[in-house]
Amino acid sequence: MLSVYTIDQAAEWDGRVRSFSEYDTYWLSGYVKAFMIHGEGEPLLFYYDDSKVRGINVVMKRDVAASKQFAGKLPENTYFDFSTPYGYGGWLVEGDDTRPLFRAYEEWCQSNHIISEFVRFHPMIGNHLSSEPAYETVPLGLTVAMDISSEDIIWANITSKNRNVIRKAQKNGVKIYNGRYEEIFNIFREIYNETMDKDNADDYYYFGNEFYQSVLDDLPYNSEIFYAVY
Repeated sequence: MLSVYTIDQAAEWDGRVRSFSEYDTYWLSGYVKAFMIHGEGEPLLFYYDDSKVRGINVVMKRDVAASKQFAGKLPENTYFDFSTPYGYGGWLVEGDDTRPLFRAYEEWCQSNHIISEFVRFHPMIGNHLSSEPAYETVPLGLTVAMDISSEDIIWANITSKNRNVIRKAQKNGVKIYNGRYEEIFNIFREIYNETMDKDNADDYYYFGNEFYQSVLDDLPYNSEIFYAVY
């Protein structure tokens, strides 16, 4: 009833994810593969189904001994932890009685020496609600969201100041384009890295060429570059 998929099973992985009505890109194999390349750990997808309740959870598995805080203090490949991939995640559940799901998950974690899990639940989906019996949840920060269901709604939700800025940009010939090809990803990376330089960002926030190539190759329907040209 509890299955575990690795990144080598991408087709089966994504098939499970897309069978859930509220899934988001964060759960897809192509998304987590890029962060595996970035060094965040081994991606795993958990899938549970007992005919009454089913769920999925995406995690990055990490060796605790590889953490600088425990270097030389713990044996390698013995104790592990889970973390949500960069962005949002946690269990997506369909069904009411989650007790068998979390019991099976806990037993798997204990048998495989998983000592902790850190989850960033999806604030727009609100999937923390179905996990509260099994997780200690703590509100942290706010999320800004915009309804993009129609152009009129988007325009109505933009402040008058920003609407004026947009009109000025249009009047002055700024053009907006979108696409996904290697050159535009490289240009994005250059601009992004310049921004990180100005912000004195940690090394973690600089992503290598292989990361961007993975996004380009493995997320063909879930990644896009939008850019303005003056």
